[in-house]
Amino acid sequence: MTCLFCGFVLDVAAARRACDACSFGGGAGCRSVCCPRCGYATPDEPPLLARLRGWLGGRVAPRDGIVSLAAMAVGDRGTVMKIDGADAGHARKLMALGVVPGAAVELERRSPAVVFRTGFTQLAVDEALAASIVVSLEG
Repeated sequence: MTCLFCGFVLDVAAARRACDACSFGGGAGCRSVCCPRCGYATPDEPPLLARLRGWLGGRVAPRDGIVSLAAMAVGDRGTVMKIDGADAGHARKLMALGVVPGAAVELERRSPAVVFRTGFTQLAVDEALAASIVVSLEG
């Protein structure tokens, strides 16, 4: 399984064993897996989606409108899908600032830094960090 936030590939069985210490009851009724790298809780894949992946042989068709924040045009809006390729420290900082999967973002400026807005927060990041933020554009 791949963490939706930081992109870390984790072993689900090992992550489940780590969940036993969770303050939310861990193990028994928990329907999410916590990433050991960044701590982001990813919900379990629904059984129907798992079966569809099996029927497709694990292939997922590429989706239009999925780009990095660095590839967006000024004024484009979208929803953060994941943080891909950023190191754990940068991923934690972005998460603390509200850049998490599901957050709405709008690109405001590209130079001298990539400036974007999420919620009531305006952030400026370098091109490399902006390239690690994967966004689904609004249609």
